[in-house]
Amino acid sequence: MKKIKTLFVLLLVFSSILYGQKKIDFSSVDRIISAIPDSLATSSQGIANYINSNFITDEKKLRAIYVWIAENIQYDIENMYSFSQGSDETIYRTIKPRKGVCQDFAELFNDIANRVGVKSYAITGYTKQFRRVSYNPHSWCAAKVGFDWFIFDPTWGSGSVQNSEFTKRLNDDYFQLLPKQSINSHMPFDPLWQFLEYPITNAEFCSESLSSRNEKVFFNYKDTLKVYENQSEVDRLISSIKRIENNSVNSFLIYTIIRNLQENVKNY
Repeated sequence: MKKIKTLFVLLLVFSSILYGQKKIDFSSVDRIISAIPDSLATSSQGIANYINSNFITDEKKLRAIYVWIAENIQYDIENMYSFSQGSDETIYRTIKPRKGVCQDFAELFNDIANRVGVKSYAITGYTKQFRRVSYNPHSWCAAKVGFDWFIFDPTWGSGSVQNSEFTKRLNDDYFQLLPKQSINSHMPFDPLWQFLEYPITNAEFCSESLSSRNEKVFFNYKDTLKVYENQSEVDRLISSIKRIENNSVNSFLIYTIIRNLQENVKNY
């Protein structure tokens, strides 16, 4: 009887491992979203309505959003270094000409995700590729699937920039990343959006020299996020400033972000 119980436990473990490694075939989702009528693709609500009428699961809805943006929004090379506060007008200006920068991609993804009933946030930070840190602001998204948070970068998922030219190509590498994966390339200004119980500091991200977990303080990001969701806008800004300041200010970019947030607090 003991051997049978042991075998049963091992089967459960292996089946869970196999399930976790199983990749979902999104080919039917990609095909359906590519067939969206032009009349519905003129607003984020129209796109959301089409997605909700064709897909049930949050994962498929997010896949549809990711693919639609990758196929239809061009990267605006001329304004690639511009960065401003997102708004409904920004989203409209992105959909109408089918063009935008990383912030526009993220805001559009976030807006459609929330309209289809998926909890999502647009995140700002900076990035690293091929072990080289870019100190230009970048935007991406986080969305909740089930009980877990995943990272989506609709800009990098749409193609790449080389020699001041944008090559459009769907890239699945930035679709539904685990936070522990995305932190290798995407560093949020506010450590809350790392979705990690032991966030890394800006210094660690840049140097790739991570401290031992024993040297870190446990961060309950789930409870912190619940508090964030119930805060006023000004309280969110104040809390974010404190978290950013405590996560090592090691560059002029981060210093500038803090100053901008402080100015926003003054405006309130």
